[in-house]
Amino acid sequence: MNARIEWRGDLAKTQAKQGAVAGLRAAAEAVLAASNAAAPTETGHLVDSSGTDVDTDALVASVYYDPQMPPNRGGKVYAIVRHEAMRQGGSPKYLERPLLQNRATVLQLIAGQIRSVL
Repeated sequence: MNARIEWRGDLAKTQAKQGAVAGLRAAAEAVLAASNAAAPTETGHLVDSSGTDVDTDALVASVYYDPQMPPNRGGKVYAIVRHEAMRQGGSPKYLERPLLQNRATVLQLIAGQIRSVL
């Protein structure tokens, strides 16, 4: 009886990483959508400056609010001030709360993408 074993560990690692990147992108977009729904809405300035980023080497996803020219010369702290206190509609912790509330969904999105490529 003969058996042939072919190791494809490198391929599995590559595909798992690709799945992780796709999952991180999907998870970041889901958190962004939930966060934008809770963000201050009076001017729409924060939502317009929001986005996501995925570091494919470190496997880290980011959701950000980066208004370059905040209204009323709010400076770089504009998003932080709005995050900590309820102003201009929306709710405080508009990024933190959606992330915590969607924790299980985020994990399922990442795991599902990895599973689908393996």
